[in-house]
Amino acid sequence: MPDRKPFVPLVDRVGEPWQRLVVALAGVALCLSIGAVVDRAFADESPAETYIGQDTTCLDSNQLDGTNYDCTVTGAGEVSEAAPVTEADRQEALEAGVISSIRTIPNASYCRTWSQSMGGVAWREKHVGKMCYSYYSRQVWVWGAPECPRCPTGYHYCDRGWGVGYSVAVSNCRIRKIYDSAFRGGYFRQNWDRFHVYVVAQGIPAYRSYDMHVNVFATGAVRFHY
Repeated sequence: MPDRKPFVPLVDRVGEPWQRLVVALAGVALCLSIGAVVDRAFADESPAETYIGQDTTCLDSNQLDGTNYDCTVTGAGEVSEAAPVTEADRQEALEAGVISSIRTIPNASYCRTWSQSMGGVAWREKHVGKMCYSYYSRQVWVWGAPECPRCPTGYHYCDRGWGVGYSVAVSNCRIRKIYDSAFRGGYFRQNWDRFHVYVVAQGIPAYRSYDMHVNVFATGAVRFHY
């Protein structure tokens, strides 16, 4: 059999020092890019007030009544700091029947609460939630039981809004489990709130449909979308 040549690392195959430096920097860049692809969801996004558009039902009302109300629609979000899941939380969830074993909730788990709202001149819809996550086990939970609001499985409630001269009706309040290999654990959760806004006035039978949702990740990040 022919003699095998010893393995020589790529960085040692180039002769000049500057060539070695280029190869080394390229390796660092590759590692950073791989890390970014593995998980992009580390930071919260757009929790502040956001301009969405104009409420067409409000514009119709202005035209019929001769009024000049501001018909701007805005959205806003809030999110709490992370709080560790305690043994008392685990025991409470176990007693409520939300989990079958305390070991269901990994160590080093945390919870955050959030709220997202959207509104116009005299109406606003709001949904709220609690997400719990374990970064190291790559898990995130966003559902639970109303009788156990502190359980580390979390919750999601819609129809927390109001209207004066308007009627807000929620049409869909749901949680979706989305797979994306770019995120830690491969999954994140979408908390959806879809609703209709009606003008409570004679001669304006039309309504406007809106939707908003919050994405939560196993890194603890919360992102608001409109």
